[in-house]
Amino acid sequence: AQINIKRGIRICFLMLIFLVILIFENRFRQSSEDKIKLLWNEERYRILAESSQDVILEYDIDEKNFVVSDTYTELFGRSSRFSIDESFMHIHEDDSEKFRDFLDDISGGVERDPIEIRINHETEDRYIWCKITAAILRGKNGTVRRIVGKIEDISDKYDLETEAQTDSLTGLYNR
Repeated sequence: AQINIKRGIRICFLMLIFLVILIFENRFRQSSEDKIKLLWNEERYRILAESSQDVILEYDIDEKNFVVSDTYTELFGRSSRFSIDESFMHIHEDDSEKFRDFLDDISGGVERDPIEIRINHETEDRYIWCKITAAILRGKNGTVRRIVGKIEDISDKYDLETEAQTDSLTGLYNR
């Protein structure tokens, strides 16, 4: 009887080891699959960002910072990583309230139509008219986690409107 008890304990111990191995193997497999999915998503994002003339942006609600595609540096002449507070330093003073309302609404989970604002260029003394479109990414519990979107240079549209409103000889506004 003593031998059967020791044998039963060994069998139980081996079964326990087998179960632990199965659990770790399953978690490792799931973790590997998640990493592969993440890499694919990052690759798709990179391809999208590189092939677009628009600036692709992501705003992290918790970290309160922006990450934007390299197109941002090309368009505005400054770093593609900045905080929410830094972003307001570059918005035209007449547009800063509109931008703040837009960000507050989106961060709070309210869908918004695109906005048109002016953002200054770092080294050139000029503002660039931009159209900002954003979408909300929610976490599992429904809270806003991130905002993704794009910044589109629409300066040509405003240049044409100004040109149409002014006299070509005098530069004065038409009546």
